[in-house]
Amino acid sequence: MGEPVAVTVKPNGVPTMPVEMALLPRRFYFDIYEVSYWSRTVMVPLLILMDRKPVKFLPAELSLDELGPVPRERASLRFPRVPQPFGWRGLFWKSFFIAVDDGLKIWERFSPRPLRKRALETARRWLEERLAVPGGLGGIYPAMANAILALRTLGYPEDHPLVRGQIKEIEALVVEDADELRCNPCNSPVWDTSLAANALVESDLAPDHPALRHAAEWMMDRQVLVPGDWQIKRPHVKPGAWAFQYDN
Repeated sequence: MGEPVAVTVKPNGVPTMPVEMALLPRRFYFDIYEVSYWSRTVMVPLLILMDRKPVKFLPAELSLDELGPVPRERASLRFPRVPQPFGWRGLFWKSFFIAVDDGLKIWERFSPRPLRKRALETARRWLEERLAVPGGLGGIYPAMANAILALRTLGYPEDHPLVRGQIKEIEALVVEDADELRCNPCNSPVWDTSLAANALVESDLAPDHPALRHAAEWMMDRQVLVPGDWQIKRPHVKPGAWAFQYDN
């Protein structure tokens, strides 16, 4: 084992995500329900992590520096090159968001932040409510992994049912062959079944073919008929769609 090294990231290179974002009202231009559900499930636990800023020391041989196009000491995460097609508009929005980020960094560092504790509690409750059901948070690995880390930084023990539940869901994404082990980002059975059924229909397979009938019956059983977070924005719309996964 090599000498432990700290995972260092330039503070200016990481966009600010104040945990108070969890408290933004619905009438605000942006709130957590303005983004897609999978983004939201990744973002809420990330707000907790960005607030707590945990640091993990790793052996030097476990670093991921080889993934970077240039050495870490010469990397510039804060000022990526704007692609040519974006022109002056791209430069404007880049400068705008950098200015906003600078303002938020100053606010985070020097403001008393009276709503911080309330925001952390709001994010924690949001997580608990959604981790108590099977299928894993968002049905996707990034959200589950972020949730585990967020809970641990909040003091939840390793053997807590919510922590163990997400670990179990991640283990269900693991595929092990004779010589390798990999983790899928998510499962996509409804997506795959519908695409396969459409391909069979386009290939002139008879509509009453057993394969198509079985696929249709299976997908009908997977239809989501219970409300979800999306009804916060569309309260008068009845549920009836399908998930990407089994029944998330």
